[in-house]
Amino acid sequence: MKNMKKALIMAIGGAALMGAASAQAAVNGYQGGVVVSSASATFAGTTVLTRTGLPSLTCTLSLDGTITRTATGADIEVTGGDVTGSFLCGTVALQNFPWTASVPESAAPTAAASNVPVPVTFNGVSVNLCGGPFSVDTTFTNGPTAGAVPNVEPSSFTFAGAALGSNCSVSGTLSVTDMADDIDVYDDGL
Repeated sequence: MKNMKKALIMAIGGAALMGAASAQAAVNGYQGGVVVSSASATFAGTTVLTRTGLPSLTCTLSLDGTITRTATGADIEVTGGDVTGSFLCGTVALQNFPWTASVPESAAPTAAASNVPVPVTFNGVSVNLCGGPFSVDTTFTNGPTAGAVPNVEPSSFTFAGAALGSNCSVSGTLSVTDMADDIDVYDDGL
């Protein structure tokens, strides 16, 4: 099953129940045409960790996690990760797993604009050189191709100088490492 594409779709609810609550979101994962309620993937890429008083470190950051359907959108759980590269990259330790985030149904792009970045805030992030736990802002993108459902380009998370406390920041893009595990999030209009 590893070789089958996974695509998570965030469906935006349409009707209000009793005029107060929106309809449930349906985050649907597709694996070989079969709907699943969650999907796992690894995202990796070159990042730059900057810490006050130390030289910047350019390393490869790899994060493993799961996205799961919820009643109001999707939950993301980062269950592990690794930092590799030069000798100094080996001094960076990721801590305090799982890191968590929730993406509300209202944040999903439409299918026609499926390449629009979705804001995501990870909570509980800790890095030995920076401390923690912190809340870290990033954006998720299905891929550069708009209108494709599911998007056939690799999904990614982008950190644009995301603060890790007051002394550290991280920049870089992590893309899905195996297109068989690609995860897409969009409003399918239901």
